[in-house]
Order: sequence, then structure tokens, then C-alpha cells
Amino acid sequence: MLPLLIGFFAAALGTSLPGMLNITAAKISAFYGKKPAVVYALGAVTIAGLQSLLSALFAKYLDKHPEVIVLLEEVGIFIFFILTIYFFSTGKKNKKKEAVYDQDKPLYKQFGLGALLSSVNVFPIPYYVFIALTCSAKDWFPFDFWPLAMLVFGVMLGTFLLFYAYILFFKPKEGAKEEVSFIMKNANYIIGSITGIIAIFTVVKLIKPYLGY
Repeated sequence: MLPLLIGFFAAALGTSLPGMLNITAAKISAFYGKKPAVVYALGAVTIAGLQSLLSALFAKYLDKHPEVIVLLEEVGIFIFFILTIYFFSTGKKNKKKEAVYDQDKPLYKQFGLGALLSSVNVFPIPYYVFIALTCSAKDWFPFDFWPLAMLVFGVMLGTFLLFYAYILFFKPKEGAKEEVSFIMKNANYIIGSITGIIAIFTVVKLIKPYLGY
């Protein structure tokens, strides 16, 4: 059960902050109701499970090739700084326009929208690689079939419950559209701040050995 709990709490923590996926779930719920938002969430959760599985398998490879981790961290610094600039620049554009959502989408397209947006969102992959490597180093997580299966199930369960919390909070009500619109316009600034902090943290981590720490 430990891999299930690790996956659940890692997913819940990673999904709790406002981001593209959970804010879109909130928007669909506030504008068009609970059912299409839940179907959208199921599509996003399906891809999240696949991403966590690929991340764990990649972590297994990295566990045997630790020299690759340093290279990935160095590349990651550049990527996270670029993403920080991107999200802050797109945040300014979002201030000037409203996101448009198609109210008449059938439910299977809601599922496809969730799967598509989740596929575009690559942030969970390095996150779950880090989780798997950390837990493996502490002997909490062996790279075997059942631990992997329970980890993936925990990730899917934790992700869905957090999406569902956003869906319930932004259920159709007076003022809900304005609340979601405000968060949608500022979500990129929040995400950009997170990527910037991660980039700075990684730089400090890499230069600490050269400073004698």
C-alpha cells in the first residue's frame, strides 16, 4: 500500500496549485455543469496515470545511471527559465482576452479535451521521476510490477480527487464565472513563479558542491 499512498499524496500535492488542467476543469464546471467537467477530468487523469508510469520506468533507468541525472538537471535549468519567461509573457496576453469554450461539445470530446491538455502538460514527468527516485533511494519503492501498478493507481486517484474538488468548488452559481475568469487570467503568473523557483533551486543545488557545501 505504500506506493499507492506515495502516488496519491504526490499527485494531490502536485495538482493542488492552480494550473492549466484543474482551472479548465473549474471553468467547465462553473459554465456548463458537473457532468462534462467530470468527463474532462477522467480524460486528464488517464494521461496522468500513463505519465506517472513512464516517469517511474525512466526513473528505474536513471537509478542505474546517476550521471544522467546531473545532465538532466543542467538542461532542466534552461527549460524552466524559458518556461518562466513564456508563462509570464502569456499571462499578459490572457489579461487582454477571455478564453472561449465550446458549450456544445459531446461528452467524448470532453474526455478528449482532458486527455489532450494533459498530454501537452509535461510538468508531471520530471516531478514523478524525482518522486520515484527519492522513494527508491529510501527503499520505499521497488521497481516491480505491483508497486508500479499501485503507484499509478494512487496518482490517478489523487489527481481525480483534486480535480473533483475544483469542480465542486466552482459549481454553477452566481459569480462563479467571474471567479474562474480571474483565476484563469492569473494562472500563468502562478505557474511562471513556480517554474522560476524550481530553476533557482536547481541552480543552487548544482553550484553547492563548488562552494564547498
